[in-house]
Amino acid sequence: MSLSYPVETGQAPVALAQPGFHLDHAARIAVVDGWAVPLTHREFELLAYLIENRRRAVTRPELIDQVWPLGTRAGTRTVDVHIRRLRVKLGQHGRRIRTLRGHGYRLD
Repeated sequence: MSLSYPVETGQAPVALAQPGFHLDHAARIAVVDGWAVPLTHREFELLAYLIENRRRAVTRPELIDQVWPLGTRAGTRTVDVHIRRLRVKLGQHGRRIRTLRGHGYRLD
């Protein structure tokens, strides 16, 4: 289970994804229903990329190219593992990350 804590008032959302869910770029956390959920560096970058490209299908190789450092020999299964962990941390909002069988993912 991921740790979460209430967000102090005065922190403004930077990238609004859906009501009740956004990224705070200054703190590098996801705020889910008013609770801060700490993310790893890669989870944060992955979620930020999905938000920037919401409602667009993104392939696993595209995610590797855009989110992982150059020269990383990450396989497509690595993306799947990170998405799974991200979904758990986002709770009910994790369902917004749709798996597109044989293609990749889409944030709705």
